[in-house]
Amino acid sequence: YLGSIDGGAVTRLTAADSGGAFLPPDRVVFIQQGTLVARRLDLARGALSGDAVTLAERVSVDVGSAQGGFAVSGAGALAYRTGGSAARQLTWVDRSGKSGGPVGEPDLSDLRYPELSPNGRRLAIGRAVQGNRDIWLLDLVRGGMNRLTFDPTPDFLPMWSPDGTRIAFTSTRAGGQDLYVKLSNGSGAEELLVHSPNTKAAQDWSRDGRWLLYYELSPTAGRDLWALDMTRPDRPSTSSGRPESVEGRTRRVVANTPAEEVLGAFSPDGRWVAYQTNESGRFEVVVQPFPDAGGKWQVSTAGGVAPRWRADGKELYFLAPDATMMAASVTAVGTSFEAGTPVALFPTHIVEGGNVATNRPQYAVAHDGRFLINQPVGDAAAAPITLILNWHPPAPDRR
Repeated sequence: YLGSIDGGAVTRLTAADSGGAFLPPDRVVFIQQGTLVARRLDLARGALSGDAVTLAERVSVDVGSAQGGFAVSGAGALAYRTGGSAARQLTWVDRSGKSGGPVGEPDLSDLRYPELSPNGRRLAIGRAVQGNRDIWLLDLVRGGMNRLTFDPTPDFLPMWSPDGTRIAFTSTRAGGQDLYVKLSNGSGAEELLVHSPNTKAAQDWSRDGRWLLYYELSPTAGRDLWALDMTRPDRPSTSSGRPESVEGRTRRVVANTPAEEVLGAFSPDGRWVAYQTNESGRFEVVVQPFPDAGGKWQVSTAGGVAPRWRADGKELYFLAPDATMMAASVTAVGTSFEAGTPVALFPTHIVEGGNVATNRPQYAVAHDGRFLINQPVGDAAAAPITLILNWHPPAPDRR
């Protein structure tokens, strides 16, 4: 996209797998279907012109952030890394770190954020195919993958309803990043859940089906957690939590501070919410009661992101700063909560690791305690970096 620091309309330039970078004097560099290309930018028209010139093949793209494995300096030097983390592989891993085998083949379609269905037979995940991001459903029993959403704008971040009949997701079809819901069998039209100028992403769905947990990114306050009442009550609740109406539904605040609160997860009994927050200066995993806040307990002790609960609610998993899978026992009695000392389970090699796990975890936890990990194929750090100096576009063919 092309925008102006003075404001005004934003113009779509082209489909791409990564963000773009300006290469002086008049080129834009980006990755398209794994190839690093340069095209001329006509600022007067606000459009790209001419054919794309190939700079390099198989340039890596970070799945978690969609950042391309390249950089451009103001003086025109260009650096890029080939291979690396372009392909992703879903793999079963047990508690000891032993592999239980891959799920499907390595995927070059930018797999993101796996979500197991409540019965564990299907998986919802985001994929970018032919330049467009959609939600796909993988049959874990029979094999095969089917596309669920078909809008030409990006649809991503799927979240199953507890009965497995619906999937909430984020879409840009109305301009912003709004929340929608669709039947998981693919029939019927999508229903708009929350519309606003702010970015939103579903985080979890309470087991009783009532509350959809999501974050909303405010330009001034960062990411905060909200719970949307999916039962459509006749009147907004008057209990604590600052309830308000959104698209005809009631929502209430879960965590709203000047810090970042994101990647929330309901406990199986729906009485607690775990999430990551950087109130302390770095991201840690905390737990607080729901629906009425009444205290907050820190679970991680040396940094942590991307929490998920064990199926019985007696343990909480999260990622350490080096992407090690951690586990902490938890005891909840009445309104009191206690967490045990976190222990390391196994290294995951998940890209986000100790960075800000952006939208949702890159792993899922099955009812039997196994982990389904979405991780890169091969070692991205081993790929060499190539530097190009004094690059000039080829002269146009005037024949």
